[in-house]
Amino acid sequence: MPSLDDARSKLDALEQRPPTGVMGWSASEILQHCAQSVEMSIQGFPTMRSIIVRGLFGPMVKRKFLKAGAMKHDLTAPIPGAPPLDREVPLAEALKRLRASFDAFQGYRGELSPHFAYGAVSHDEYAQLHAMHVLEHLQALGL
Repeated sequence: MPSLDDARSKLDALEQRPPTGVMGWSASEILQHCAQSVEMSIQGFPTMRSIIVRGLFGPMVKRKFLKAGAMKHDLTAPIPGAPPLDREVPLAEALKRLRASFDAFQGYRGELSPHFAYGAVSHDEYAQLHAMHVLEHLQALGL
């Protein structure tokens, strides 16, 4: 099962050889998006999907991803209600933010916020989902 340590290793590789070009979002925007997801699992998501999605469809998708150990989703879909991503943020700053979000998440012992689509998610499940989310985005960058 992928872990946040696996994602950290890929971030180190990204830092050593930044991508020269990507389709859609910039590498910095991708890292900002991933950081938003981790941060919002602690702070709360600004917009939630319907109760039907969070109570039925979201949990099914969550279980599918967890069982597969990998995620497949729209790589250009923003988090609903999240602040816009900033193409001008330097890659080093976005890397620092994502790493800080990992540290905050791993050190957090309180109740986590429900996911905007999956609904209730345990700390262990969120750790795996965050890792899969980041790794899928990094794979699109060639890592």
